[in-house]
Amino acid sequence: MTCGLAGAGKTTLVRSIISRYPEFQRISIDAIIASTHGLYGIDYPASSSIYDQYSSEADAIYLDTFRKLLAEGKDIAFERSCYAKEDRDEWRKVAEEGGGFISRVGNL
Repeated sequence: MTCGLAGAGKTTLVRSIISRYPEFQRISIDAIIASTHGLYGIDYPASSSIYDQYSSEADAIYLDTFRKLLAEGKDIAFERSCYAKEDRDEWRKVAEEGGGFISRVGNL
């Protein structure tokens, strides 16, 4: 599980993990939005309302994918901001309910 604001290095960290441990499955809100709608300001207008709509759609896909991968017993590189403790606690609960556990890397 990653946590941090935009630009903090979450994607870089996850890509580094996957390069060393290719069995990990990466899930990312940004990747879901890019695969379904393209890039912000390039493939769709730079509009916060459109981005919010696409983010809501991606959230549902993300949760479904996360639960599916947990049920399959996959190793997951969970790329998400989770900057608020409440968000981290909620996602940790989903992971634990699905039979997963969280590995800590760095300081929290």
